[in-house]
Amino acid sequence: MRTAAHRSHGSPVSRAEAMAQLRRMLDHPLFKNSDRLSRFLRYLVEQDFVSLSGEIKEYAIGLDVFDRDPSFDPRQDSVVRANATRLRGKLAQYYEGDGKNDPVVIELHRGSYRPVFLRRAPDTEAPPLIAIPKRPQPPAKKWLWPGIIAAAVLAIAFGLHAIVGSHPPAGGSGPRPLFVRPGLKRTPVFSPDGQTVAFEWSAEGQTVAGLYFQRIDSDTPTLLSVTDQSAV
Repeated sequence: MRTAAHRSHGSPVSRAEAMAQLRRMLDHPLFKNSDRLSRFLRYLVEQDFVSLSGEIKEYAIGLDVFDRDPSFDPRQDSVVRANATRLRGKLAQYYEGDGKNDPVVIELHRGSYRPVFLRRAPDTEAPPLIAIPKRPQPPAKKWLWPGIIAAAVLAIAFGLHAIVGSHPPAGGSGPRPLFVRPGLKRTPVFSPDGQTVAFEWSAEGQTVAGLYFQRIDSDTPTLLSVTDQSAV
């Protein structure tokens, strides 16, 4: 007695496993209602474990399964080949239906009468999908709007400086007073490059003051806005 080892997944299919699968299949209506195909399948499975040559001859099948006499000639009588084709169709139908989860698969390949036993590989479940949480959005920075306002103020200041700085300085290199006009001058503020000064100035005897800017190489201030000193 030997163990079938034809193209099985993992360890070879034992005789006990093959016979258990055979009984399972023969109890199914596909084979139970076809005595000739059931007898054919049983013969092939049993002979696979007892045949010393490893081959199952068409002539022997004709005599043992289909009750042909010793004068049986497979070249003239196709009973074995025709029923082998039917058996292959039944096997495929069984394993596509109720036998799709059976542990052992029995196949009958074309050109051979020796069955093939396959151990069905267990189904491998796909790993569950893991939901990746969304990264929380950082809260808006409290200093965002003050920063924007500061940037706008700097842009205006640089723009003003560019306008004023576009006039070339007049000649002369000696020291000179910044404010030559009489009146009250206060809160002078110089530009970063020291070429322009902004200040408040009111003429003598007047309560109205103005906000001016003036290049240090010029005697003429430019009025920016007017303030009422009497309200101060």
